[in-house]
Amino acid sequence: MLEGGWKYAPTATSPFELDLGATGYLGKQQGLMFHASINYAF
Repeated sequence: MLEGGWKYAPTATSPFELDLGATGYLGKQQGLMFHASINYAF
C-alpha cells in the first residue's frame, strides 16, 4: 500500500481548507483511490 496527500489549512485571510490524497494498492488486490475535500470555516 502506498499513500500520499496534500493539505492546505485555513489562514486569517483565507477561510478555505483543501485536502487532496491518493492511496494505491498492489499485490493480490490492486487499485487506486482518490479523495478530495473542501471546507469553509466561518
